[in-house]
Amino acid sequence: MTMRHTPELAAAAYHESGHAVAIVTAFREAAWLPQPAPLMPVRFIEVSEDGQGNCAGINIYSATWPIDVLVPRYRDLMERQVCIHLSGGISEAILCGVRGGREALRFAESSMGVDLTKAEEVLRDIFRLTGYRVGPQHYADRTLTMLLEHWSAIEALAEALIEDRRIEGRLVERIIDRSMIGSAS
Repeated sequence: MTMRHTPELAAAAYHESGHAVAIVTAFREAAWLPQPAPLMPVRFIEVSEDGQGNCAGINIYSATWPIDVLVPRYRDLMERQVCIHLSGGISEAILCGVRGGREALRFAESSMGVDLTKAEEVLRDIFRLTGYRVGPQHYADRTLTMLLEHWSAIEALAEALIEDRRIEGRLVERIIDRSMIGSAS
């Protein structure tokens, strides 16, 4: 039985589910990690009826790491971290029918204040590493492509989150894995 819910709740559920799928995907697909991947990269995701939400996960890269780690092999992790930060707002944009990466980013900017600030911190490190200054829009298409590739997992997580309001890490990964298996057939 489907319960009625507010548009704010649905937006928050898709936002936090986008972050969760991006985190899990980043750790699974990274070619190199400085330490072994965590057993549970997402500890939990939660939302409230008024549209507030939280995805408690582990960063694949952190701008707070010591400056001496800015070596080329970290670039992939940095770029994945930018996509993780952008994934919540872009998931909301996809939910509303926006399909272009830059358009999705513009659409979602109003709901991405903290996420954009975090992305900008990582982008500063990418600039220090590469000498090239790019903004979040540079990663919008990459984020959109990843999210659309895993959209069945985002939908499954969002539906479960709307129903239960909080999902713990192991269940987050089980829902992602089940939805990906189901979409592969």
